[in-house]
Amino acid sequence: MDKLKPCPFCGSDDVILRIREAAWVECNACHGKGAFVTFSREMIQKACGEKAVELWNRRAEDGKE
Repeated sequence: MDKLKPCPFCGSDDVILRIREAAWVECNACHGKGAFVTFSREMIQKACGEKAVELWNRRAEDGKE
């Protein structure tokens, strides 16, 4: 699984992957949250966590040169 990038809202490195009924990344400093990835029959818990990290780490400037 990829290392989590700092929070895009406040810049804190204090971020964590949370997995409950869904998976998401949350900042412990400002409580900003990434996209919620819900479980399905096809997507196991580990895959949901990986997708949540992927979405959190995506930044608007990643596609720009």
